[in-house]
Formats: sequence, structure tokens, C-alpha cells
Amino acid sequence: MKKIAKRYKTSQKKRNKYVYEFANGERTIIYPGENGVTEVDIQLNHSLDDEEVRAWNRDIYKTNHYIEDFESVVEPDCNSILKDAHSDPLRILLKDEVEVEIENLKELLNQQVENLTDKQQVVVKKSFFEGKTNVEIAKEENVSEAAIRKRLKGALQALRKGLQKGS
Repeated sequence: MKKIAKRYKTSQKKRNKYVYEFANGERTIIYPGENGVTEVDIQLNHSLDDEEVRAWNRDIYKTNHYIEDFESVVEPDCNSILKDAHSDPLRILLKDEVEVEIENLKELLNQQVENLTDKQQVVVKKSFFEGKTNVEIAKEENVSEAAIRKRLKGALQALRKGLQKGS
């Protein structure tokens, strides 16, 4: 990974010289008055460095704590920020198909519930859709709990047969 050279501005006390660092790590100190270098040249170099520091603060500093994520070549999906958690192509392709299948099953189930007797429909709706117990349904219908169990058992058998034929 490329190392970023300037992260901090040079303090005002140290701006009477300019330290130039080469790509290989060697440093050269430039003083005004030597080799045709003026104070204006030193100020210009420091101002260019200041702009580099501002660019660092603007662009890179915001994601600096995720830099280690960018270094991984072995596992490209390890970057938790850049990784798209919802990019499962198979799931995307099958999503619509599954939704259609669920709707078809709901329609088939509704048709099969309509084919039940009125008493069985009441028991199924109260038991599964309203969440009532067999005892509560028996009290409301003024019948025994055994009668409710029998109706529910018959309804489930009829639904099972109807769903097997329909699918």
C-alpha cells in the first residue's frame, strides 16, 4: 500500500527550512540562500504541503480507521464498510419467484378452507387465525371440547388432501 507522506502541517517555528523526503526514504534539508533557494521557494513548498495535509483531512482522514480493510488482498469481502451485504445474486433472482409461490399457496389454502363445512371453517379460523384454545372455542359454540377436536381433526385432514391434490 502506498504510504501517505504528509499528515500534519509543519509548525511555524520550523518553516525556516524545508525537509524533502525522497521516495526511497532519504531526506534532504533545503535552506534559503543555498543553491539559489529563496525564502519564497521554502514558503511555496510549505504551502504545497499544507494543501496536501488539507487533502488528507478532507478525503482520507474520514476513512483512516478503515485503512486496514483496504490492505487485504486475500479476502476482498472483508471490508465491512464497502462490502454489499445484500448482493446475494441467487437470493435476488429467487426472491420474486418465492413471493409468487407463496401467493399461490395462500390462494390454494383459501380455496381449500372454503371447501370445508361451515363448522370446520369456524373452528379453523378461531383456532389458527384468532389463536383461541379448543376449550374457548367449545364454550363459544356450546359444544364439548371433544367435538371441537373432532372438527379440527377433520378440517386438517380435508385441508391436507386438498393441498396435496392442488400442488
